[in-house]
Amino acid sequence: MVLVDSVITIAHDRFYTIVIGCGICLFMSLLVFPIWSGEDLHKTTVGKLQGLSRSIEACVSEYFEEKEKETSDSKDRIYEGYQAVLDSKSIDETLALYANWEPRHTRRCHRFPCQQYVKVGAVLRQFGYTVVALHGCLQTEIQTPRSVRALFKDPCVRLAGEVCKALSELADSISNHRHCSPEILSDHLHVALQDLNSAIKSQPKLFLGSNLHRHNNKHQNAVSQRNRANAVSLSSFRTDTSALMEYRRSFKNNNRSETTSAGEEDVTAAAE
Repeated sequence: MVLVDSVITIAHDRFYTIVIGCGICLFMSLLVFPIWSGEDLHKTTVGKLQGLSRSIEACVSEYFEEKEKETSDSKDRIYEGYQAVLDSKSIDETLALYANWEPRHTRRCHRFPCQQYVKVGAVLRQFGYTVVALHGCLQTEIQTPRSVRALFKDPCVRLAGEVCKALSELADSISNHRHCSPEILSDHLHVALQDLNSAIKSQPKLFLGSNLHRHNNKHQNAVSQRNRANAVSLSSFRTDTSALMEYRRSFKNNNRSETTSAGEEDVTAAAE
């Protein structure tokens, strides 16, 4: 009996210890130092918007610099800005899955829109591929001359500034849980796009020269193919004509030989 009582006492003590430990963990994680997956997803979305803004700004500033830098600080800043965006798919989906199981802990007890954050992350990844293409243009061996870059520097810098401003405004609105006016973002951005389009149309030779060269090459190739076809047809015509002449000569020779042989037979018959 003494052993049984001691075992039951030890089991009770262990059970109470486990319950007290679980209660302390829940109390610390929920009230003292809460770690919410929804908040982490919220912060990562804001960080991705800010990172894309920094990457675009660094790309444009490096592309239109008058002198090349020897250090790779700007390249690292560009890469770090969009790397977190491209590698965020699994992280966003995991945090959104955990956020579905979390209790409503906001002031108004609204449900956390985790799926909307996942959709925003997908859109940002698509935009991140554009930033990767811009970064790739900086690393290519064939570069546009700086005299040509200077023609489009002002509209490109203005457009990049408006894009960075829009991304920063979106990041600030999401961070502070407030609505962002779409007119403030779209008006200035639309004007910057029109300025860049006008600058491109003002220099048609830079963009149409390559197309004209390709058109001339295609025309020359077509003419050469036609000349080859005409030469082949002419040679075949000459071959057919020569063959016809030879056939006529052989036919005349055969007729002459037949007539002479028939005359010889008639002469021999008359002599007999």
